[in-house]
Amino acid sequence: MRKKKSINKKYRPHNNHLWKQIFIHQIIVAQGNFYCILTIYMKEKYIYPIVITVLSFVTRFFFLGYPNQVVFDETHYGLFASQYLTHTHFFDLHPPLLKLLAALSAYIGGFNPNFDFARIGEVFVDPNFIFLRIVPAIAGFLLPVVIYYLAREIGISRLCAFFAGLIVVFENSLLVQSKFLLIDGALIFFGFASILFYFLFKNHKNKYYLLVSALLLGATISTKWTGLAFLAIILLIELASWIHERKTRHFNNLLVLTLIPILFYMGTFAIHFNLLTKLGPGDAFMSQNFQQKSFLGKFFELNETMFIQNATLTTTHPYSSRWYSWPIMKRPIFYWENGNEKIYSTGNPFIYWLSLLAVLVLFMHTLFRTRFFQSKRHVILFILFGYCINFLPYVILRRISFTYYYLAALIFAILALSIIIDSLKSRRIKIISVITLLILFTLTFLYFAPLTYGFPLSPNSFQNHLWFKTWQ
Repeated sequence: MRKKKSINKKYRPHNNHLWKQIFIHQIIVAQGNFYCILTIYMKEKYIYPIVITVLSFVTRFFFLGYPNQVVFDETHYGLFASQYLTHTHFFDLHPPLLKLLAALSAYIGGFNPNFDFARIGEVFVDPNFIFLRIVPAIAGFLLPVVIYYLAREIGISRLCAFFAGLIVVFENSLLVQSKFLLIDGALIFFGFASILFYFLFKNHKNKYYLLVSALLLGATISTKWTGLAFLAIILLIELASWIHERKTRHFNNLLVLTLIPILFYMGTFAIHFNLLTKLGPGDAFMSQNFQQKSFLGKFFELNETMFIQNATLTTTHPYSSRWYSWPIMKRPIFYWENGNEKIYSTGNPFIYWLSLLAVLVLFMHTLFRTRFFQSKRHVILFILFGYCINFLPYVILRRISFTYYYLAALIFAILALSIIIDSLKSRRIKIISVITLLILFTLTFLYFAPLTYGFPLSPNSFQNHLWFKTWQ
C-alpha cells in the first residue's frame, strides 16, 4: 500500500496548544512591550503606523509556509504562474498581473515549475514553494498601513485611523486572502493604494502622486476586472472637481487617470504573450491562427474570450453564496483540510456586523440629512459610493460567487465605522469606544485564528467555532 504523504514537520504545529503559545506571545510582544517603548521615545504620528506595520507583518508572515500543501485556488494560480516559467500557453478568466508577479517571485526563489498542482492538499516537494505566496503576503502586509494613511487623508483623526488600520490587521478573511496565492488580496491592496495616492495628490498638489495613482489603477484592473470599481471612484471624484471648478487641469488629470491604466493593462498582456510561446491547454480556447496574430489581434481576441467565459460560467461550488448573504457572513468558504487541521475563510464576525451597521447609519444620515455628520458630508458620500460600487454590481451577477467578493466593500464599511466613532463629541467616549472595540475584535480574531491559519482543533472544538448551521 502506498504511504500517504504528510505535511513537512517543519511547518506542522507540534500539538493543539502550540499556536496559542507562539501566536499570543507574538501579539503580546508586538502590541504590548513594543507599543510602550515607542510611546516613550516617539510622537503619536509615528507610533500608530509603526504599530500597525509590526502587527501586520507578524500576522501576515506568521507560518506563511504552513501548510506546505496546495490550498484552495492555488490549484489554478500556482499552475498558471508555473506555466509562465515553462512558457506553456494557458487560459485564465482574469488578467495576468498577479500570476506574472508570482512567477517572477517563484523564479527568483528557485521554485521548480514542474509541480502539477493537481488537487487541493497536494504536498509541495520543493521548499521554495513559499515564494509563490510572497506577493500576496506583501500586499496583505501593506494593506493595513495603506488604510491608516487613507483614513488620515480623508480627514479621520489619528486615533480613529489607527483604529481602522488595526481592524484590517485583525480581520480574519482579509488575512486568509493574503496568506496564499489568491487574487483578491492583491486586488484590494492595489485598489486602495491607488485611492490613497489620488487623495495625496488632491491634498498636496504633487503630480508624482497622480502618476503613482494611475499606475496603481493599472495594476488593479490588470489583476481582476472588478478593479474597475476603483477606477470609477477616482474618475468620478475628478470629474466632479472638473464640473465644479471648470479648470483645464482636471481634464488633463482625467486623461492621465484613463490612459496610463489602459497602457499598463495592455503592457501586462504584452509580457503574457511573449512568455507563452509553447503549445498548451490555452490553445483550446482560442482560434487556430491565434499565435500568428499581431499583438492587438491577440489582445482583443483574448479579452473577448475572457469576457465570454466569465459571462457564461456555469460552474457550481458547495461554498458559493449570493451577494445579500456576504455582509452578515452567512457562508464562509472551506479552503483546506488535513485531519484536525482546517482552513476556513471565516471573517471576524463582529467586524462584519458592526461595520454593516455603520454603513446603514451613514445611509440613514444621508437620506434624512441629519446634522450629526454635517462637517464630514463629502467624506461620507465617498465612503458610501465606494461601498456601493464594490458591492451592488454583484446583485445582477448570475454566475458563481463567493464571500470574498465582498472584501473591498468591507474595507469601506470599516472606514464607515471609524468615521462614526471619530464623530463622537467627547474624546473620552471616543477613546473608550476604540479600546473596547479593539479588545473585542482582537479576542475574536484570536478565537478564529486556528481556522485562519489551519492549526489543529479537536472535533468538538471545531464544531464550537461554527456558530451557525450555514457555516457547516
